[in-house]
Amino acid sequence: MHMRTGETAGEIWRILEAKGPLTLGKLTQAVRKDTKTMLMGLGWLLREDKISIEEKGNAWRISLK
Repeated sequence: MHMRTGETAGEIWRILEAKGPLTLGKLTQAVRKDTKTMLMGLGWLLREDKISIEEKGNAWRISLK
């Protein structure tokens, strides 16, 4: 599980680097992982202070720091 979470975090980072800030929905579509793995990857990046998450109305906007 730990390895898969780290790999997902790396994939999230690469997608955000290439595409810029995305909503959680768009990012989930791009990563194509199950919700739990996706959220663990986001948590990993948050813990490392690599991303910021901004709540905009009903959506989350995720970007690299």
